Amino acid sequence: MDAVANLEPSKNGSKVLTGSIEQKFVFRNVMSDQLAGWLEHSCFRDPVFHDGPVSSIYFDTLDMALLDEKLNGDFQKIKIRLRWYVDLETCSPEHQVPCFVEAKSKIGILRAKDRGEIVLAAKTLKENPFSDERILTAPFEARNWTQRRLPHLFPMMVISYRRRRFVDQRSGSRISLDTDIICRKSNPQFFASSVPFQLAAGVLEIKGEHEAWISSLDPVAHLLKKAAFSKYSQCCEYLLAI
Repeated sequence: MDAVANLEPSKNGSKVLTGSIEQKFVFRNVMSDQLAGWLEHSCFRDPVFHDGPVSSIYFDTLDMALLDEKLNGDFQKIKIRLRWYVDLETCSPEHQVPCFVEAKSKIGILRAKDRGEIVLAAKTLKENPFSDERILTAPFEARNWTQRRLPHLFPMMVISYRRRRFVDQRSGSRISLDTDIICRKSNPQFFASSVPFQLAAGVLEIKGEHEAWISSLDPVAHLLKKAAFSKYSQCCEYLLAI
């Protein structure tokens, strides 16, 4: 369980999260349709962003210090990524894609998130995610948002998934269902294989004001297991094991 918060403007114009509770539950990806069907029945669809693709380039240090923070369960952690919300396969090479540089920090159960926007061509994101100069320098902006001193960061991998968003009718908690999590590419300077692969697990996230279990999920509770889950660390562990 992690404390996060509603989006509020920060001094630099980005957004900061300051205080709700986030819980994560993993499930077998083959159960995605069953879970989605129940959420459609028992919850409201998010009125703005209900269903769509999410893709991110994750950054790390030369010795993968950010991965180690996650795997070791460190009290203080940070995540740097470049995120976009379109399917590149449906875009022309010249299509200009809004992307968001994000720094997501965690100290104990407290979380903070800053983001800034850049625009990149679909061809750049698809063909040059580990060599384009604008992508390579994207973390410099994110580093300015944190009080930590971070060494040079490198783009490590591209991870995509489908996200469906709902709102629980009784509690008002927000529910995200992330399925079909695919590592599309990995940086050949750090990983021996860059063949795309899909994780066997999906993740359901609940964000709200209280830690209490949402009773509307009782009929599908047997499909869910509460756990700390990181898409980046799961993909890294898979790649480093082969």
